[in-house]
Amino acid sequence: MIDPRSLRKGNSVEYNGHKRIIEEIGKFGIDLYGDFDGEVHADISFEEMEGIDLSPEIFIDFGFEETPGHIEEMTAGSLQRYNYRKTVTKDNISYILEYLSTGEWHFQGIKLLMDPWHVHELQNLYYYLMNEELGFPKYD
Repeated sequence: MIDPRSLRKGNSVEYNGHKRIIEEIGKFGIDLYGDFDGEVHADISFEEMEGIDLSPEIFIDFGFEETPGHIEEMTAGSLQRYNYRKTVTKDNISYILEYLSTGEWHFQGIKLLMDPWHVHELQNLYYYLMNEELGFPKYD
């Protein structure tokens, strides 16, 4: 179950094994837009939704680049093998958001207090930092 307070319109969640984009949030649940079928699925309770775990593939989908992590921390098949970095340029200023192999998140070299583990949490963090949406390019 996802904490309803952590959701915004445009967040990606999982429902019945499929990635969905939230279109509307109500008091007891949400209306979801099903990307794969184009149908609107209404009145989905918060208990039925799951967060989408971050993975190397999802980082790449979001436009992060992979950089080597610390050798002593590398474990096969986990996020801890690499660092992931997204560089965004706005008004001729470059901003860097990084996931480090230690499990920490940094923005402009400063450790963040929030360490997102699900797609919707990363989307929210990115929106608050950059004032723009972070969506899956292949689903936009």
